[in-house]
Amino acid sequence: MLTLADPSLPAIPLADQAEPFVDLAAYPDWAVDLSRSQISSRSPHFLKARRAVAERLRDAARRLPDGLRFYVKEAYRPLARQQRSYDEHLAHLRSLRPELDEAALLREASLYVAPPAVAPHPTGAALDVTLIDASGAELDMGCPFNADSEASDGACYTDSPLFPNLPAPTGAF
Repeated sequence: MLTLADPSLPAIPLADQAEPFVDLAAYPDWAVDLSRSQISSRSPHFLKARRAVAERLRDAARRLPDGLRFYVKEAYRPLARQQRSYDEHLAHLRSLRPELDEAALLREASLYVAPPAVAPHPTGAALDVTLIDASGAELDMGCPFNADSEASDGACYTDSPLFPNLPAPTGAF
């Protein structure tokens, strides 16, 4: 599996599309978690994303079963915040897993927090979302929101072995 720590990723040339950001709170297709605006480390722009990301989310929202909605927690994240999150998680892993060499630590860290050099949140190209039901209650997704692999015993991963009967994701989101 290719992780975001793979050294070949930063070598891929970037192409600026000059795509505008949109405010995800302005869309009726999903709900947004405004309580996260109270978190001091969040940018006031945390609910902004590239327009193409919002369009993909709208398409996915229309495909959800009746009674379910996406609940957007965060989109844009400043690069300095991404760096801080990555550094904090890497330090946490170093203390938990001293047997791992630096390459293994970087690989493990990138499974939970994207390395800043390739992180999509600072470009408005990533979303943190969960699901809510018709009453607005968050669905149990197998672990608490933002739980890392240690806190969730691996349940935070899309391909978690704790859920072997889930269908594999298909297509591009």
